[in-house]
Amino acid sequence: MEQKTILIVEDDGILAVHLRNMLSGLGYGVPEPVATGEAAIAAVAAKRPDLVLMDIQLAGMMDGIAAASGIRSTTDVPIVFLTGYSQDPLLQRAKTTVPYGYLLKPVSQRELAATIETALYRHTLDRQLKEHKDALQKAHDELELRVQERTADLLSANESLRGEMEKRRRIEDNLRESEERYRRITEGLTDYLYTVHIQDDGKTMRTTHSPACEAVTGYTPEEYTADPHLWMRMVVAEDRDQVAEHIQRTLAGEKTPSLEHRIIHKDGQIRWVSNKLIPQFDFRGIPVTYDGVIKDITERKRAEEQLFNSKATLSMAINGISDPLIMLDARLRIKRLNRAAKKYFGLTSNQEAVGKLCFEAFRGRLRPCEGCERPFSDMRGYSGSYERKGAMDPDRIEHVVVDLVKNKSGTPEASIVRITDITQARMMDRQLVQSEKLASLGLLIAGIAHEINNPNNFIYFNAPILRSYLQFLLPIVDEYVSDHPGLRAFGRPYSVFREDCFKLLDNIEHGSTRIDQIVGNLREFVRERGKGEKRRIDLKQVVEKGISICLGRIKKTVKTFESNIPDELPTLFTDPLAVEQIVVNLLINAAHAADKADSWVKLTIIGQNNPAEEVIVEVSDNGCGMDTETQRKIFDPFFTTKAVGVGTGLGLSISHRLISELGGRIEVRSEVGKGSIFRVILKSTPS
Repeated sequence: MEQKTILIVEDDGILAVHLRNMLSGLGYGVPEPVATGEAAIAAVAAKRPDLVLMDIQLAGMMDGIAAASGIRSTTDVPIVFLTGYSQDPLLQRAKTTVPYGYLLKPVSQRELAATIETALYRHTLDRQLKEHKDALQKAHDELELRVQERTADLLSANESLRGEMEKRRRIEDNLRESEERYRRITEGLTDYLYTVHIQDDGKTMRTTHSPACEAVTGYTPEEYTADPHLWMRMVVAEDRDQVAEHIQRTLAGEKTPSLEHRIIHKDGQIRWVSNKLIPQFDFRGIPVTYDGVIKDITERKRAEEQLFNSKATLSMAINGISDPLIMLDARLRIKRLNRAAKKYFGLTSNQEAVGKLCFEAFRGRLRPCEGCERPFSDMRGYSGSYERKGAMDPDRIEHVVVDLVKNKSGTPEASIVRITDITQARMMDRQLVQSEKLASLGLLIAGIAHEINNPNNFIYFNAPILRSYLQFLLPIVDEYVSDHPGLRAFGRPYSVFREDCFKLLDNIEHGSTRIDQIVGNLREFVRERGKGEKRRIDLKQVVEKGISICLGRIKKTVKTFESNIPDELPTLFTDPLAVEQIVVNLLINAAHAADKADSWVKLTIIGQNNPAEEVIVEVSDNGCGMDTETQRKIFDPFFTTKAVGVGTGLGLSISHRLISELGGRIEVRSEVGKGSIFRVILKSTPS
């Protein structure tokens, strides 16, 4: 079949391109659109299109109606008018050009297809009818001539006439079929037109609806004609005020956009429609009618609702993640972030960051942060993770994971950054390492203790024997000295020498006992503790064991160490090894704070006459002290003010945890340059 060509005459370039695309998609040939009436007349003469689709109002001296008159004067090409408003004077003028149809802007593809197809088909029928009429007239003229010339040919002429009449009948049948087909096409449309006629008092007089109204609303045009108010009654009650206001504003002369509202279908279902109103005014400016274009948008609304619900579910899921999440586009601009990220960066709303460069919104920088200098295109296929100090709190440890989002072609176009606080996990890891070290240390100490105890036992058990030997020999020597009064030993008088022998022996016995005590304390300190291993303890004995473990270390850095432990203390039901570890950690921490020539550390226990039934273990020093900010962080895992390699930053953190597990509490007072006081308060056990 030969392709039909359609000439578009439209001064709106965007609409012309849109119409051309739709017509091309329908299979029509569409030459370059023109924008003026003069150009339209010239284009029709040059290109001979099968149909002209022309705007009634055109820019320039000649509008669409004048251009149509010029075209009709030279050719019978069918013309379909485009109009944005149903203005009565223009439509009356347009009728004089005998157009084949009207299309109301905006034009849907379905309306366009139906109108163009019907216009072309009707034009074909009109042309065929004209040809047959011309042929019939010619035959009639020839018949008259033949009647005059030869009466004998009358029967033949009558037979020819009957054949022509049969052809005309068939043409008329074809025309009726075409009209029926047009009616069926119109009824199949889900967009339809309606007109409301208004009385002088502003009330609705009658309404007319195109056949397609039944497909959208379930009501026939006849039902609307019989009931002028049916249209408003089928609007959902909650939307009626909005629809009434829309009508009033339109009739008042406002340029109103399409209104989306709900109607109740005849079968009871709720449908969504888009309602566009176009008013018509008389010469006095009083509205007499208004036309409406109804579009069924139910499916679109359902899709929008599903999309909204999907977005809400996604947003709920993202905000439900406790870790901060940030999505960045390829230019490092923030696309979205979850509630945890907003809290993490201290934002009051997401709008403070969305659309901004990440390093500007979060860090106040003019350039990307270190590590982000590489072009995004170089990161194709890259996803990774790393650990860092906290971006907002450097005392925390964070694990950052970067995942790329790729398009269908595999090109990265966004990245998702997840920030996880792993401080607690790293603390547990380091505590595990520390525990393993202590376990290894325990094995080492057990072996060393055994090796030390063997020679120490030799000293310990032989010292009393040596004392007995001395006690046996010295009377003999004393008797000899009485006969030799000037006897000297090792350059000293005998009396001094004799006294020094027993002092040396006392020191040997004391040192051996001290070695045995220290080794015993070390072995007990590193011994593995069972969970919840609590019992009634002698606090004085437990604290003194802790002191003995670390006393040598304390005296290396502190000039004076004092302890004040009463003999009578309340009974505690607690874990003795936990108390030992707390005491050791606090004493070593105090010793590390020493910064003066006359430095001292004191340990005091307060337990008697305490109405709160509490026992207080107080460790004080005159060391460097701490400022307020340092005091706030001292119990954080891995926080330390010591030099690198000195301490783990876990001592006070572990002590704080152990005290909490024992049901106690710890208090700190400190002043820079003057020293610190740590007080551990434990509940005593009623006797």
